[in-house]
Amino acid sequence: MEGQQFLVLDKDWDWTGSADDLWNEQALLRHLGVASRGMVVMTASETATSVPVTILIGGSRPKESELDVWDHIVEVSLRCESGALQIGEGQAEDALIPLPTPGDYRVRVSMANLDSADDVNPSDHYAITLWRHRKEESCVVKWWEPWRPPPPPRPRENRRTIYGIDNYRRALKEMGLTTIATRETDPAPEVREFLPST
Repeated sequence: MEGQQFLVLDKDWDWTGSADDLWNEQALLRHLGVASRGMVVMTASETATSVPVTILIGGSRPKESELDVWDHIVEVSLRCESGALQIGEGQAEDALIPLPTPGDYRVRVSMANLDSADDVNPSDHYAITLWRHRKEESCVVKWWEPWRPPPPPRPRENRRTIYGIDNYRRALKEMGLTTIATRETDPAPEVREFLPST
C-alpha cells in the first residue's frame, strides 16, 4: 500500500466532495480522517513508498487483550452501500475488498512499530478491522504518545478562559465590563483570560 496516506472508500462513492472532512484538524491529530462513506489513514512515515496493511473482516469488536500489540488505535463508523471497499489512492487501479453485506460498519485502524517508520528498514505496519455495527462517534482507543495532543490550558482559580479575541470582547460585553478586566496571554496569543474586578 502506498505510504504517507491511503484511502479506504465505498467503491461507488465520490470522495472528492468530502475532502475537507477527510483532511480536517481532527484528522491530523488522530492520523485518521473520516467522512460518511470513506476514510484516509495517515501513516507514521514521511518518506516510505509503501506500507504493509492487513484487512480483517470480523463479526464483532476486537478483544481488549489485543490493545497492547498496537501503538495507536482509532475507531470510526463507515457506511458501505456498494458492498465493496476500495483501498489505495482513490484511483481505478486500487484494490477492491468485498464485504459480506452492504451497510454500516465499525472500523478499527491499528498501527504498530511507529517509532521505526523512518528507519532504513522500517517495521511499522497497519491493520484495518471491520465488523457490522450501527453508527457511533469516532474515537481514539489508544494514543501513540508522540501523537497525543497536550491537555487544554487550565484556567486559573476564579478565572474564565476565553479563546479568540472576538469571544473575549463578547464575554466582556455580556458581563458589563469594559476596561476593568485583567487581560493576559497564557500560554498562547489566542487565549485570553479575564478576572472581573471586585
